[in-house]
Amino acid sequence: MLTIGQACEVKWRQATDQALDSRLASLPYADEIQALWKGMDTIPVSQRKAWLESDAYEDYSADIEAFLHARAGTPFDEELAKYEGKAPRVVTVSKKPPKGTRRRIIGEVAAQYGLAESAVDNLWQAYRRLERELRESDKT
Repeated sequence: MLTIGQACEVKWRQATDQALDSRLASLPYADEIQALWKGMDTIPVSQRKAWLESDAYEDYSADIEAFLHARAGTPFDEELAKYEGKAPRVVTVSKKPPKGTRRRIIGEVAAQYGLAESAVDNLWQAYRRLERELRESDKT
């Protein structure tokens, strides 16, 4: 049970990591925000306090705010020459693997160990129950 369960879990973690990476890479404006952050990171720590009080920081803050509004699709008020309200700072990105991943993993592990898919499915479920029980017993 441990061998099969761990083999399935490793493949599941790899699938979730790949799903997260692809979704992060596909976020609109991901390259632009990375460039803004890297530009700020080039400022030596000893000079950052002065930079926070400079016009360059005001420009940087405006660029970040514009990026966040563009990402959120916030309307721009032409008369006031500014965006309406404050831009949202949080983005939720799912790391759930694509549909069918669990079935694919069961098939791969079944082929690798020469077991029936139903046996691998049952062993993986038993492994997850064991993990859950161990986590719950650690809490007490």
